[in-house]
Amino acid sequence: MAGKGRLFDTKNGWFSPITNDVPNEYDPYKNEGALFSFSDIFTGFPEYHEEDIPAEAEWYEYIYYYKYLINVGAIAAPWTAFVLFCIGYNLYFNIKWNHLWAGGSLWLIWETLFLMA
Repeated sequence: MAGKGRLFDTKNGWFSPITNDVPNEYDPYKNEGALFSFSDIFTGFPEYHEEDIPAEAEWYEYIYYYKYLINVGAIAAPWTAFVLFCIGYNLYFNIKWNHLWAGGSLWLIWETLFLMA
Protein backbone atom coordinates (compact mmCIF):
# COMPACT_ATOMS: atom_id res chain seq x y z
CA MET A 1 0.00 0.00 0.00
CA ALA A 2 1.42 3.31 -1.03
CA GLY A 3 1.17 6.04 1.50
CA LYS A 4 2.89 9.23 2.39
CA GLY A 5 6.50 8.55 3.30
CA ARG A 6 6.51 5.03 1.89
CA LEU A 7 9.56 3.96 -0.10
CA PHE A 8 7.58 1.65 -2.37
CA ASP A 9 4.35 1.57 -4.27
CA THR A 10 3.39 -2.03 -3.52
CA LYS A 11 0.08 -1.55 -5.32
CA ASN A 12 1.93 -1.59 -8.65
CA GLY A 13 4.22 -4.47 -7.74
CA TRP A 14 7.23 -5.29 -5.65
CA PHE A 15 10.05 -2.81 -5.38
CA SER A 16 8.47 -0.12 -7.53
CA PRO A 17 9.95 3.14 -6.25
CA ILE A 18 7.46 5.95 -5.85
CA THR A 19 9.89 8.47 -7.29
CA ASN A 20 12.67 8.20 -9.82
CA ASP A 21 14.59 11.14 -8.38
CA VAL A 22 18.29 10.63 -7.88
CA PRO A 23 19.20 13.46 -5.50
CA ASN A 24 22.96 12.90 -5.47
CA GLU A 25 23.45 11.98 -9.12
CA TYR A 26 26.90 12.93 -10.38
CA ASP A 27 26.74 15.10 -13.47
CA PRO A 28 30.12 16.51 -14.53
CA TYR A 29 28.48 18.48 -17.34
CA LYS A 30 26.49 20.87 -15.14
CA ASN A 31 29.51 23.10 -14.60
CA GLU A 32 31.53 23.03 -17.80
CA GLY A 33 34.43 25.09 -16.46
CA ALA A 34 35.00 22.93 -13.36
CA LEU A 35 38.09 20.80 -13.12
CA PHE A 36 38.14 17.36 -11.56
CA SER A 37 38.82 17.36 -7.84
CA PHE A 38 39.14 14.64 -5.21
CA SER A 39 35.71 15.50 -3.80
CA ASP A 40 34.13 14.57 -7.19
CA ILE A 41 34.78 10.92 -6.37
CA PHE A 42 32.31 10.99 -3.48
CA THR A 43 29.68 13.21 -5.10
CA GLY A 44 27.43 10.40 -6.33
CA PHE A 45 27.31 8.39 -3.10
CA PRO A 46 23.98 8.33 -1.28
CA GLU A 47 23.56 9.93 2.11
CA TYR A 48 21.74 7.90 4.74
CA HIS A 49 19.55 9.57 7.34
CA GLU A 50 17.50 7.59 9.82
CA GLU A 51 14.56 9.97 9.55
CA ASP A 52 14.18 9.06 5.85
CA ILE A 53 12.69 5.67 6.78
CA PRO A 54 9.19 5.82 8.24
CA ALA A 55 8.47 3.95 11.48
CA GLU A 56 6.03 1.58 9.74
CA ALA A 57 8.57 0.52 7.08
CA GLU A 58 8.69 -3.11 6.03
CA TRP A 59 11.91 -5.18 6.13
CA TYR A 60 12.37 -5.06 2.33
CA GLU A 61 12.21 -1.26 2.43
CA TYR A 62 15.27 -1.27 4.68
CA ILE A 63 17.06 -3.52 2.21
CA TYR A 64 16.15 -1.21 -0.66
CA TYR A 65 17.22 1.88 1.28
CA TYR A 66 20.60 0.44 2.31
CA LYS A 67 21.21 -1.48 -0.93
CA TYR A 68 24.51 0.24 -1.70
CA LEU A 69 25.95 -0.51 1.73
CA ILE A 70 24.75 -4.10 1.48
CA ASN A 71 26.35 -4.47 -1.96
CA VAL A 72 29.64 -3.07 -0.71
CA GLY A 73 29.69 -5.36 2.32
CA ALA A 74 28.39 -8.53 0.69
CA ILE A 75 29.84 -8.31 -2.83
CA ALA A 76 32.47 -5.61 -3.42
CA ALA A 77 34.61 -6.03 -0.29
CA PRO A 78 34.88 -9.86 -0.46
CA TRP A 79 35.54 -9.73 -4.21
CA THR A 80 38.27 -7.12 -3.74
CA ALA A 81 39.89 -9.19 -0.98
CA PHE A 82 39.77 -12.31 -3.18
CA VAL A 83 41.30 -10.51 -6.19
CA LEU A 84 44.08 -9.01 -4.07
CA PHE A 85 44.81 -12.46 -2.63
CA CYS A 86 44.99 -13.94 -6.16
CA ILE A 87 47.35 -11.20 -7.35
CA GLY A 88 49.56 -11.71 -4.30
CA TYR A 89 49.59 -15.48 -4.83
CA ASN A 90 50.47 -15.02 -8.51
CA LEU A 91 53.38 -12.75 -7.63
CA TYR A 92 54.61 -15.12 -4.90
CA PHE A 93 54.26 -18.16 -7.15
CA ASN A 94 56.14 -16.56 -10.05
CA ILE A 95 58.89 -15.04 -7.90
CA LYS A 96 59.52 -17.94 -5.51
CA TRP A 97 58.53 -21.14 -7.32
CA ASN A 98 59.02 -20.11 -10.96
CA HIS A 99 62.32 -18.35 -10.15
CA LEU A 100 61.40 -14.87 -11.41
CA TRP A 101 58.87 -15.81 -14.07
CA ALA A 102 60.90 -18.81 -15.30
CA GLY A 103 63.79 -16.70 -16.42
CA GLY A 104 61.68 -14.11 -18.22
CA SER A 105 58.92 -16.18 -19.85
CA LEU A 106 56.82 -13.67 -21.77
CA TRP A 107 53.69 -15.79 -21.25
CA LEU A 108 54.03 -15.72 -17.44
CA ILE A 109 54.92 -12.03 -17.39
CA TRP A 110 51.92 -11.22 -19.61
CA GLU A 111 49.58 -13.23 -17.35
CA THR A 112 50.82 -11.34 -14.28
CA LEU A 113 50.42 -7.96 -16.00
CA PHE A 114 46.96 -8.95 -17.21
CA LEU A 115 45.96 -9.93 -13.68
CA MET A 116 47.14 -6.61 -12.29
CA ALA A 117 45.40 -4.47 -14.92
